[in-house]
Amino acid sequence: MGKLIEKTRSEIFDTFVAKGLFLSKRARPDIQQAIAVLTTRVKAPNEADWQKLLRLIKYLNGIKEKVLTLIIEDIN
Repeated sequence: MGKLIEKTRSEIFDTFVAKGLFLSKRARPDIQQAIAVLTTRVKAPNEADWQKLLRLIKYLNGIKEKVLTLIIEDIN
C-alpha cells in the first residue's frame, strides 16, 4: 500500500470523486468504471489513487468538446 495523501489533498480527492459520481450518472457514462474504483478509496486515498484521479481529470479535459446527445425517433 502506498503513502497516504495529506488531509488537504484528501478533501480535494473526496470532492472531485463526488462530482465525478454525479457526472457519471448524468452525462458521462464512459467514466463510471473509473469513478467506481475511486469511490472505494475515498476514506484513505494514497498517491496512486491521486494519480488515477488526475488521469481521469486529464481525460475529461481532453474530451470536453464531446457532448451526450439524446435523439427522439418517430417509431410510427
